[in-house]
Amino acid sequence: MPILGVIASSRLTAVPNSYESIASGGGATNAVTFSSIPSTYKHLQIRYMSRDDNPASGFNNLVIRFNGDSTTSYTDHYILANMTGTGTGGSGGYDRGYIGLSASVSALSNVVGVGVIDILDYRDTSKFKTVRSLHGMNQNTNTNTSDFRFRSNAWLKTDAITSITVFPDNSRTFTSVTEISLYGLKGA
Repeated sequence: MPILGVIASSRLTAVPNSYESIASGGGATNAVTFSSIPSTYKHLQIRYMSRDDNPASGFNNLVIRFNGDSTTSYTDHYILANMTGTGTGGSGGYDRGYIGLSASVSALSNVVGVGVIDILDYRDTSKFKTVRSLHGMNQNTNTNTSDFRFRSNAWLKTDAITSITVFPDNSRTFTSVTEISLYGLKGA
């Protein structure tokens, strides 16, 4: 039994210096684009905190496009929990990937959406690209504006990802507190 414990533990241990910062962006803009992404990593990761100017609800979707592709090549699946319940959903045929939540200006003033998005095997040209994210925001209220989600997506293209654009859905603009960073994960 101890041997299994050691094996399981070693798989969960983070490798020092396995993530490298590639680029960061943000501020009051309608999109953050990372271009000329080097092909020297195994996977990519985006870490973000965001707020946008959507006045309609407490939060807005944060979305992504790879290589400028706006065809209906993206799928979405999610599990969510908020103050009023839980839910699941999923579908395909989207022209963007749904990857996170951005707090809106109608949320409490100190609230931002936060998340971590993993883009697996981004340079592999033999398979579709898989994206997984864990994200949410909390307003400490008894409404569905405190929302937490686990999401998985696919980009149904085999092209290597060389650019990523992240933007708030519904043609909104990020506010000045938004920060979005791209990291590369080393590996074989």
